Amino acid sequence: MVVIILLISSLVLLNNKYLSATEGNCGSEKGNTYNWIGRACLWNGYKLSKPTHFTISIPSIDSGPVTYEVTTNTNQNVTILIDPSLDMYSDQTIDSIHCKVMEKGLFMNKLIFKQCTQQGVDGKSFSL
Repeated sequence: MVVIILLISSLVLLNNKYLSATEGNCGSEKGNTYNWIGRACLWNGYKLSKPTHFTISIPSIDSGPVTYEVTTNTNQNVTILIDPSLDMYSDQTIDSIHCKVMEKGLFMNKLIFKQCTQQGVDGKSFSL
């Protein structure tokens, strides 16, 4: 049954025309699970130059989660706001990264950000 659900989900995600950004909010993702629909919504907003927003919370190793607020805008740029305030061992500094390119991994399991600038450092790349 799980295999059938994954196969159907994969087919839907490969044909992104069925998924659209609704009111700019693509939802959220928490823990180690993927919100496939939310990621596809963010991807479609990016490709269609529509403002969209998606939140990803990733648990840290020994404390609270780090939250990534990913926002696309009308000129296909991406801003990622990193909020580690729930991770008591972090420096508690909220940071932002601006990226010119977003790519998707196989089956949307990763969002890859390239040509990023963070605190004056150009050319950074990372994935969520």
